Amino acid sequence: MKRAIALGTFDGVHIGHRAIINAAIDKAAELDMEPMIYTFTAHPMVLFGKQPPLLMTQSERMAAWVARSARMNSAPNMQRPNQNSS
Repeated sequence: MKRAIALGTFDGVHIGHRAIINAAIDKAAELDMEPMIYTFTAHPMVLFGKQPPLLMTQSERMAAWVARSARMNSAPNMQRPNQNSS
């Protein structure tokens, strides 16, 4: 089945995140697709040595978004590529 995917960190359930995810859910319904949320386990700023606080834990995020009737997948922790490798 084809999917309509919302992609982002989605570290909370605020109005901006809801708008993006609801748009994917609405588009999925319109086009007979499966809605899916794809998120990251860590904030992308980790790649630059910063650790911004997340608004919710990964399990809290999963529960909140699954309650919105969308499948949720998460990317593994991001790491910077080894700049010394050839």
